[in-house]
Amino acid sequence: MSTLKNKRKSELIEIIESLEMQVQEFKSNEDILLRSEEKFSKTFNSSPGPMIISEIETGNIIDVNRSFANMIMYSREELIGKNVLELNLWVNPKDREKYIKKMRDDKGVSNLEIELRTKSGDIIATLISGEILTIKDKPYLLTSGNNRAQAVGNST
Repeated sequence: MSTLKNKRKSELIEIIESLEMQVQEFKSNEDILLRSEEKFSKTFNSSPGPMIISEIETGNIIDVNRSFANMIMYSREELIGKNVLELNLWVNPKDREKYIKKMRDDKGVSNLEIELRTKSGDIIATLISGEILTIKDKPYLLTSGNNRAQAVGNST
């Protein structure tokens, strides 16, 4: 009987040690994930280049950095949660369809020239690049861009 108790006790100790190791591994992975999220957030928000995260299917805006908001003359609050098509940001909505198709076909887009409309109605030629970003198993567009007029003006 005593041998059986010792065997069960030994098995329980092994299970507990295994669980403790799994908890430590989970905590370590959680720390790595949090640091990664913090790096992304800081890079996104501090980037001098305009950046936007939007839902691929709907065009709903998840986040924009200050540079993007400033480029199109909106506040972040006016953009987040809104739809890029309803805001009439794309001068030619067909360009967005082409962008999404190219994004899906090529898994990324680099230096696609489009026109965006600012809040005041001005049209700006913009060079955009993008990647598909997966958050909680849902695909989003991570798009960065540059106002072509400013880029040309800054290079001279």
